[in-house]
Amino acid sequence: MRRCPITITLLLLATCICAQGAAEPAVKKSESGICHARGAGNYAQTKKFESFDSMESCLASGGRRAIAAPPVKKSRQGVCHERGMGSYEQTRDFEPYESMEACVAAGGRRAANAPAADSPLRKTSSDAATGGSNEWLKKGGLIAGMLALVGFMLRGPLKQWLKRRAQS
Repeated sequence: MRRCPITITLLLLATCICAQGAAEPAVKKSESGICHARGAGNYAQTKKFESFDSMESCLASGGRRAIAAPPVKKSRQGVCHERGMGSYEQTRDFEPYESMEACVAAGGRRAANAPAADSPLRKTSSDAATGGSNEWLKKGGLIAGMLALVGFMLRGPLKQWLKRRAQS
């Protein structure tokens, strides 16, 4: 009888972990007709969508690809904004550049909060390509939290089992 709550807890945990991966489609087509692939910039923000198994099927249904934002924007004031830093998202009127160095070479200046080129805080090219999203880290945190909860729930029965084992 004592094993029943533990078994139920483990089954619920396994169901939650399995359902988490199955809930998200490979491609979401937003109400505005933009196809967002899993891991792309606005995928997680897209709440009202139609699900698709592939980008091709989404495009075939009348959807269109999302326009990729440039890695660096130079504003009318001549300030170079890197993706994920400062006022990048608010900068609407800009010239696009492939790198901060290219923007500065074209007469722009680094934003006040932008890290220097040799700074360890500077994002890697893979972070810039994904918009800095670390979805794997968020999912890993959820799994670690659930495992900690299971460990907490099993703590009492495990102590009793160890005590009985030490006595015999």
